[in-house]
Amino acid sequence: MLNFRFKCTTCLEWHEGLPDFAFSAPYYYEHLSAEQKRTIATKSDDFCSMVVVGDLRFDQTSVVAGSSYSLSVSGSNLTSETFLDVRFISPGSNESAVVLNWQRGLAASHDVAAGTASGTWTINGVRAHEIETDHTGDFVPVSATITVSR
Repeated sequence: MLNFRFKCTTCLEWHEGLPDFAFSAPYYYEHLSAEQKRTIATKSDDFCSMVVVGDLRFDQTSVVAGSSYSLSVSGSNLTSETFLDVRFISPGSNESAVVLNWQRGLAASHDVAAGTASGTWTINGVRAHEIETDHTGDFVPVSATITVSR
């Protein structure tokens, strides 16, 4: 039988047998900025997790001003305590605007004020964070639209 020897990079000792292959973090962790690593990731010697929004879904594609709609989010490590900042484009604009702590949790109902501009509103970015006052990470690109009418 073939003996395989290797030096462990964690304990720096020599071992016999086949090593376990593992990674210290998921591939995407290494591509996060320092701020993102601080705000949306947790990493130790044994564990790494990241808070990442993968998808946004409105419960309807159009809504009348003065009514409401719901938005649900899915992704990795999101909880009922996760805050979401959104970047959006309003009807008739080419500029993005940001709303901080727009939603908390995986699903929420949002009221549409009677004076809300008619047209298509597009969410083009979302930033998930666990600390209410921490808005330092980058926005993750997403696309979700809802049309407001009067």
